[in-house]
Amino acid sequence: MSDKQLFFTASTGTKLRFPNYWRMFLKSLKVALDNTSFKVHLVFDGNTLLDDIPKDVNVIRYQHRMLHRFERSPRNNHLKWLDTCRSTYLKTEIPFIAHNLGFSNNVLYADIDCFLLQDFVIGYTGKPFWAGSAKNTDKTHFCPGLMIYHVGKMLEFDIEILDHIDKHLEGNNSFDFDDLNAIFPLGSYGLLPLEYNWKPVWGIDANIKVLHFAGAKPNSIEDKTRLPFVRHLIDPNPTAFNYYSDWFETL
Repeated sequence: MSDKQLFFTASTGTKLRFPNYWRMFLKSLKVALDNTSFKVHLVFDGNTLLDDIPKDVNVIRYQHRMLHRFERSPRNNHLKWLDTCRSTYLKTEIPFIAHNLGFSNNVLYADIDCFLLQDFVIGYTGKPFWAGSAKNTDKTHFCPGLMIYHVGKMLEFDIEILDHIDKHLEGNNSFDFDDLNAIFPLGSYGLLPLEYNWKPVWGIDANIKVLHFAGAKPNSIEDKTRLPFVRHLIDPNPTAFNYYSDWFETL
């Protein structure tokens, strides 16, 4: 087995209620398998048949340890909210899961809209994790869409993270983003170079390691009802965005 581990997370809701996103994710898996030496894991909440997942992907059926909290929350009044909890919060379980798989050092987590364009070594040490900055001009908080966890160091915060989710679930607007940024102040984590969490609108660059369609998805994937809310992620550089959207169609 490769000594480089890559984790994605998803749920039955991702596959059944967001089919366009699932189609994007299948391409993301293909890119990671074709272009890197990472061993790819999918942490999946649900019993849905996954016969479209490449055979080289290790599927881990798992439910978040706080699932009972999500289910009894007053905010659980529509499937979309619970579906989002069941998939996005799974990233906070990656160190726990990785530890149970026998990994103690660095592992990589990526959102399903991240595309690993080049292989790289994840040798960052000394911090619980490294993450992408929220945007290329703002490094006051981090974006948990691409993270390198140090499994051992993150496990020291395991109970604190679960407790924070429990106490702040009703007040969080950005799910795990709010919890992790509240627990880890600026300076307690590392920020990755921009090419490890590159947004299409930042421009065309041959040095990109990870392309992240954060917010605005490729043109054929994006829900047209969302376009007014994500125009700010396209309009500053439509040439670059459309370049990467067209690239996506070639996969």
